[in-house]
Amino acid sequence: MDLDNLEVTTNDEVNAEFLRLLANRQALYDLSSELIMLDYRPEFAKLHRRGSRSLGHELKGASLLDSLGHLFVYIHMAWETGILNTVHSCRRQGVTRDQLLDVFMAGQMTGGPRGAENIYRAVWMMLRDYRDRPQPAEFPDGWAPDAAAFRCGLDLSTPELTLADREAIFTWYERTIGYVPSSVSFSADNHPRFLKNYRAKWEGAFRGGLPKQMLPYMTLRYCTINGFRDGLRENALLARAWGMQREYVIHAIMSSAYYMNGLPAVSVAQEALSDILKDW
Repeated sequence: MDLDNLEVTTNDEVNAEFLRLLANRQALYDLSSELIMLDYRPEFAKLHRRGSRSLGHELKGASLLDSLGHLFVYIHMAWETGILNTVHSCRRQGVTRDQLLDVFMAGQMTGGPRGAENIYRAVWMMLRDYRDRPQPAEFPDGWAPDAAAFRCGLDLSTPELTLADREAIFTWYERTIGYVPSSVSFSADNHPRFLKNYRAKWEGAFRGGLPKQMLPYMTLRYCTINGFRDGLRENALLARAWGMQREYVIHAIMSSAYYMNGLPAVSVAQEALSDILKDW
């Protein structure tokens, strides 16, 4: 479509957009989510397309991050069509099955059994025959797997939070982001078994080669759509500690707002991150 001409949209333009959306043979959601716009308000479809292209302008890997970020959020939402569609997009962009499993394991922590069930319903047959693309996915410069970065030194021989475990968790947070989040200290004081075992799952999610920076990136998107101020702050600081560029933190927030909650969601980011971003 001619995105510079909002006043006129020809049938040829609309048909070309149909063909573009069908070319990848993904879930029809790619097409059906735009049909009302294309049929009745094509100028708005053009505005939407212009906006989506502007989100990742000049950012390496922005389209890939969008696909993975959408996938993580769709697991939380238990939206099967979205899960299937983004898995297709990720495969086309070179994400391996093992890397997808990293997203699925992390997504189970926010989506719970409902999210995990919808992963199964959406893509279990596809995963059995999944073929990794020879060319690897292109992540932003400096992003790399690092399973050791997640670990704080838990004693996994027991589900109990030992004094050494508590100290290890608190020290990890103080060293990595500069403070112990209130969610961590509350859990340690009131349900230490929960903290121990939740932390163990968090440390064990990324084992398939996904860059460690993807976890704070995806969690920033999740926190944006849910309005979790403290979560935004914690994960932005983790992203910075792990070498993520400032622009990708902004991308996570703005892309979430664009595709989900709209401009009001950004006000929470202003409250949570203005001082961090100023000094980044």
